[in-house]
Amino acid sequence: MRDPLPRIPETLLANSQARLRLLERVEDLIVVLVAAQAHAEELRAGDRGPSRARENLSRMLKVCEEARSWLSRPEASGALPLARPMTFREYVEISSFAEYLLLRQSGPITETEVSDADVEELCRLFGSADLGADAA
Repeated sequence: MRDPLPRIPETLLANSQARLRLLERVEDLIVVLVAAQAHAEELRAGDRGPSRARENLSRMLKVCEEARSWLSRPEASGALPLARPMTFREYVEISSFAEYLLLRQSGPITETEVSDADVEELCRLFGSADLGADAA
């Protein structure tokens, strides 16, 4: 399972071929938006079209142009090194965004940390007084 945050998977953006495909899609969308904007301007000349639609087209076109410029210059995006995608288990265990950030910073538990852990002390801290009750 992919990392649900952010919306666009960073691993996809790191792949130059995938970036090129996204860039092509954005270019196609820009062509469609420009054509729709021209049609909206024709309607505007006859006072038939709503101004809100024209404003929405302009905003969408601006977003697409920004995406095009970002996708065409990946080195200028200031991207941070990519982290690995979350596993399904990590996704299920996360209960809040703050917890997500904390877990991403701390990294995975190593085998050394597991072998060095004092299980009896952990059980005492978490309130389990009887270790053998679950085993029976």
